[in-house]
Parts: sequence; structure tokens; C-alpha cells
Amino acid sequence: MKFNIMKFSSSALKGGGYIKAVEIMNERSKQHNTLGVISSIKGSVDLLNESSNLAANGKLEDSVSKVNKLYELYLDEVNIIKNKNKVSHKLIELKEELLNLLKTISILGEITPSIKDRVTAYAESFSLEVLEVTARSMGIDVDARSGGNWGIITDDEYGSANPLYNSSYQAIKNATNQAVGNKVLVVGGLTGKTRDGRVTYMGRGSSDMVAATFAVSLNADILEVWSNVDGLMTADPRFISNAKSISRLSYNEARELLSFNSELFAPASLNLLSKQNIKINIKNINNRNLQGTLIERDSQISPNVVKAVVYIDQISIITLEGVNIQKLLPRILARMIEHNIEIRMMSLSASATELSIIVPFNTLNKCKSIIEFEFLGKDINDYHVVNSACAISIVGEGMKGTPGVAAKLFNSVARNSINVLMITQGSSELNIGFVVDSSSCIKALKSVHSEFIESS
Repeated sequence: MKFNIMKFSSSALKGGGYIKAVEIMNERSKQHNTLGVISSIKGSVDLLNESSNLAANGKLEDSVSKVNKLYELYLDEVNIIKNKNKVSHKLIELKEELLNLLKTISILGEITPSIKDRVTAYAESFSLEVLEVTARSMGIDVDARSGGNWGIITDDEYGSANPLYNSSYQAIKNATNQAVGNKVLVVGGLTGKTRDGRVTYMGRGSSDMVAATFAVSLNADILEVWSNVDGLMTADPRFISNAKSISRLSYNEARELLSFNSELFAPASLNLLSKQNIKINIKNINNRNLQGTLIERDSQISPNVVKAVVYIDQISIITLEGVNIQKLLPRILARMIEHNIEIRMMSLSASATELSIIVPFNTLNKCKSIIEFEFLGKDINDYHVVNSACAISIVGEGMKGTPGVAAKLFNSVARNSINVLMITQGSSELNIGFVVDSSSCIKALKSVHSEFIESS
């Protein structure tokens, strides 16, 4: 059974995005059976996490304030559509249910991971309700359910649950086979259920994972991802005014780009789709006629070999000094993992006397404490820190085996008197990068983009 499958990002829903989403799904449904995955409005999950924590700490009034903000987010979308008086009652019911749950949490003075996921699930409930109301106001019949009610079965790692794929695939097929008809099928993009029916939140990138799971389950040829940008870009348009959208990327290229900007689509979900050779088309919900970015197995090699310049800001470099420091790597990595510290990059000197680790800036103090308590004066002689740094990389399949790319890259920054703190390169040769002080980040981005993209 052929399905059009699409996902609507959180950034695309605010300000009338639900109307546009319904229009797109309805248009696609005239060709094939259609299934849409709907995220919650950006910021919804954060508000619910804050409200549950506040309630557990006895700050019920502050918790209620967060819920009111959440309610207003969705009420604003309701007020955009016609017949709005028909919806407010259901949204109020959801709000009252949520407030009652938070009052119970406040009385108990604690919250379990399972209950916290139940609170988070209200972002999905609010979003699905607004979607249903929008569809009804447009005379379009939809069958909208949470991910768990459509067959997403997960483990019980609350807060970051993982789909049990084989079980989910069959459950999804059964549910969709029973539901197909004249209706557009809509799936909430936040939650699943354990085998015994408890609601689970799948964490950051959950809507991407839900969409990818449905695409694989239903043997889709392509997954459309509707966002509020024209696709993946040659650089961040906030800083590079003449950045352009990229028409085609290979899975490998997209994986590299998305590792620097996972908001558009989670790399882990891309891996799931690439194994089944399911294409992804990232499109702009506000400019539907644009092609967007098509991600597939093969890709056009750019004449200038580089397709994009990407960056990560707000990072820190910790450089450890010692003798045969490579022997410490397993222990250092283990400690970082135990403390939930994300290591973005590492570099070991040829002499094995220096190890540089790049971590998010907000984990720097935690890293320093680990190093000073467990390693300094024992296995490590000294360490030093660059507090605020920026990692910049160029990405493109065409760099493989092409001589002179690195020289061109570093000449471009040298001409602009930019000091390079660290050099990195992926083993696939798809990615060559360097790290600079944050104060030089934008200058370096412009320099590299001008050298490789604008000059082509």
C-alpha cells in the first residue's frame, strides 16, 4: 500500500503552520494514502519539563504559570482559524487535566521518570488537538493519534526511550491497514508506549525518529520534512547573507551537516532511512514551490568540491599534558560518559604528550572538576583551557582524493589573520575543519564561504 509520508517540524507550526500542514496533507492525499507526523510547537517540551520540575519542588504557582504559557501558545494557533469557539473547550480540558496532574506531583513532592513523560506528552496532545480542529474547520477528515496509539512500541528508558523497531513495524502496519480510507492519518511526534502501555517520551529529535519509523514500516520511497527554511544551506544565513540552499546531498554529506545542526533532522533518524534507501526532501512550508534539499544515496559533486561550511559555537577546548597520555583515553572517556558530557572532537599529538578535548561550554566546569579530582598530579602533569571557541568545517563528497583542499582552506583563514587553535579531519575525507576563538568565528565563516562557495 503506497503512502505519502511527511513530517512537520516544530519551527514550522507557529503562526498558522497547522493550516499549511493540513493543506499539504490534503493535497498529497489526492494522489496516495497520506500520513503526517506533527511535532509540538517549539518550546512546548521545555515549558512542560520546567513545570514538572517546579511542581516536584513545591513551586506549584510557578508551575501553573508555565502551563498557562503553554496553553497560550496553542490558543494563538486556534485563534488564527475559523470557528475557533468549537476548540477552546477541548484545550481547556487538556489544560485542566495537566494542572491536576501537576497538583498531585506537588503534593507528593517528587516525580518519577514515568510521570515526567506523562507530563511531557501533553505537548503532543495539545498539538494534535489544534491539528484536528484546523482540519475540521477546513472540512478535511483526519485520524489523529499519539505515536503509541499508532503502534510505536519503545523500551522503558523514560525521557529518551528507543523504539523497538521490529515490534513497532508490525504494529504500525496493522494500525494503518485498519485506518486507511478517505481520512488523512496524523501521528503525534513525541511519544510511544512500552509493551505494557505506559507512555514514553523519546527525547530530542523524537518526531524525526517517529517519521523515520513510519517511513520504513510503510515502505515509503521518500520522506518529506517540512520546516521554515528552504532546505540545508551552504552556510548559516544569519551570518552569511548570500548563503544558498543546496539542491542535492548524499546521505553521508547530510549526516555531516546535520551533526552540526540537528534541528532540521536528527542524524540517528537519517541513518535509519539510509539503510532502507529512503530519500528525504527538506522543504519550506512557507515556500512550497521550491525544490528544497533532496537527500539520497548518490549526490552531485560540486565543481568546487565543497558543498557547505558549518560550525559549532559555544564550545571549549581542554588540553591535557602528560607522558603516554593515550593510555588514559579509556578512563577519561569513561568519566565523561558517566557524567553525561558530550565530547564533540578529540585530537592527540604525535608525541602522545597532549590530548585536546572539545566539549560544550556549559559542561566545562564539570570537566575541570573531573580532571582536577581524578587525574591532575597523578597521570596528568598540567592542563589548560580555551573557554570560548568555535569549530568550523567544510563538507563535500568532492573532497575525497582532491589535492589542495586543505591548503586552500588554511590559506583563506591565514589571509584574514585568523589564528587556528586546532585542526580536525574525519576519516571519510568528507569533512575538514579547524577550531578558532569565538571572537573570530563569523570572520572565519565568511572567509571560508567566500573561498569555496562564492568563488565557484
